[in-house]
Amino acid sequence: MAQELDAGAASLYVYVRNTAELHAAILEQLLRQVDLSPVTAAGDWRDRLITVLWSYTSILFGQPGLAQSGPTTRPSGPAYLSLAEGLLALLSAGGVPQIAALGAELMSGAGPDRLIWGFRVMISGITQTPRPEEPEPRVSPEPPGA
Repeated sequence: MAQELDAGAASLYVYVRNTAELHAAILEQLLRQVDLSPVTAAGDWRDRLITVLWSYTSILFGQPGLAQSGPTTRPSGPAYLSLAEGLLALLSAGGVPQIAALGAELMSGAGPDRLIWGFRVMISGITQTPRPEEPEPRVSPEPPGA
């Protein structure tokens, strides 16, 4: 980033306290690119949620260095809050009441602890979700609905 601004790396720390805060600021800017239009679109909430998550992860995949800091980075700006609110709205539309009950767990603890908790939630979901009778088509590099 300093190179892009034609400045020394140390010059960036006039504006941010540390690398984590710098990553959060960069992530906040990138989150402005997340396609949140599915949040208010018609259609199945799961498909719309997948489209938003696809957009978000595509942005992270485009910035691998930043993606690595994602689990420990805590952005708090408007783009991040819009993403969080959009995801919560889609989950609510799907009747996923646990999300409100788990608010404290979702926002507490250190980044690695939240990530491990998220992994456990996914694993539990995987073990409780029946497999489809026919294999689903492989995920293409194109976002859903493209």
